[in-house]
Amino acid sequence: MKELTELLEIEGKLFESMRESIEAQKVAMIERDIDAMNESLLRTERLALEIEEVDKRRHEYFNALKRKYGLSEKSSLEELILRMNDEDREEFVTSVSKFLSAVNHLAAELEGMKEMMEFENSYFEFLMSMLSGSDKGTYTQKGVYGRAKSTGSLNLRW
Repeated sequence: MKELTELLEIEGKLFESMRESIEAQKVAMIERDIDAMNESLLRTERLALEIEEVDKRRHEYFNALKRKYGLSEKSSLEELILRMNDEDREEFVTSVSKFLSAVNHLAAELEGMKEMMEFENSYFEFLMSMLSGSDKGTYTQKGVYGRAKSTGSLNLRW
């Protein structure tokens, strides 16, 4: 049990480090700092590999703990918690709670990163359509956005 709770703490800290790295990537994107983006991306990749290794060990410890309480490896977390004595249950639930909190914070940060990248991609496509011409739409002299076949460059044929 102690090994599992320690491993959950380690993995939770890795997820927090990854969240910080994702935050750094977002700041670098906003500041258009390519070197900082690459640096934080490499850090995120290294953390992902570390998390993968710790995750494998965590699953092994979970399965061992389930067997210790006479459960099959396919048993749910709820079944495991119900089999534990009060002291073990409190320690285990506290560890799992902290771990899940770190995972949720990372998931929220990743969703923010995804939204930023989608915006950046849309903006890039908009700029490309202005320059290359497309039927996605253009702005006219009066600032009206419309769908019209264009030769690009903000519909310069006023």
